[in-house]
Amino acid sequence: MSYSIEKTPDFVEVHIRGDTSGRDVLTVLEQLTKEYPRKEICDLWVLSSECVIPFGAFSTIVEKLKGAVANDFVGCKTALVVTDAFQMAQAAMYRHEAAALPFEIRVFMSRDQAVEWLKSGSGPTTRHHAAT
Repeated sequence: MSYSIEKTPDFVEVHIRGDTSGRDVLTVLEQLTKEYPRKEICDLWVLSSECVIPFGAFSTIVEKLKGAVANDFVGCKTALVVTDAFQMAQAAMYRHEAAALPFEIRVFMSRDQAVEWLKSGSGPTTRHHAAT
């Protein structure tokens, strides 16, 4: 797996490429949590077509995120951009697992739509919506 993290004025953009393990995702999350411990900025995750996160890693990822929640947690939105129907279904399963997290997650097949949603309000959110 390879990844890149870029801060933009409105959000943090993460690109994930190649074969991906749950540990790989946790490494990226650790870096984001270190930089933004209160999740005070939205994040946009762009997954390449070959990126498949193991289903078994979802609960570990969610538990790691729950453990990062502090009393002053802001919880800005997360957008996931996927490339195909399989990744969309996989992301829907992740969203179901992550329903208890204190921030909103949506899944998109278009980066432009994801960015539009993130910019539509970058404040804290706690409501979850169906995948778009």
